[in-house]
Amino acid sequence: MTQLSIKDYHPKLLYNDYHDKVRLSEELIKQLKECDTFDVSVAFIKESGLAVLREVLHELREQNKQGRIVTSTYLNFNDPKMFKDLLKYPNITVRIYQGEGFHPKGYIFKKDDNYKIIIGSSNLT
Repeated sequence: MTQLSIKDYHPKLLYNDYHDKVRLSEELIKQLKECDTFDVSVAFIKESGLAVLREVLHELREQNKQGRIVTSTYLNFNDPKMFKDLLKYPNITVRIYQGEGFHPKGYIFKKDDNYKIIIGSSNLT
């Protein structure tokens, strides 16, 4: 079991700051590498969003780290090619919500009995 300190339980503001070279994608990659399992619920996923995560997604596939992604057909924004690309990862279950108003942006990473959660306004685009 991973030993956590009290600072691990404090909320942290994550944001993209290109001047200081801070990117949410880097935090997502870090959490994906450290977790045992993950869940992602985002309305929109684009090929460019997957491209940023491609290397870590390959690593997760090799490690057979299980994950789930829920996305949508909302506003017909997602590219069909992106769904085809996600099928290359048998360790990731993908579900698609069909309907209006599905617009979440949440990421859950589980390690042992601990969870790290990112919520906000960032899709995988």
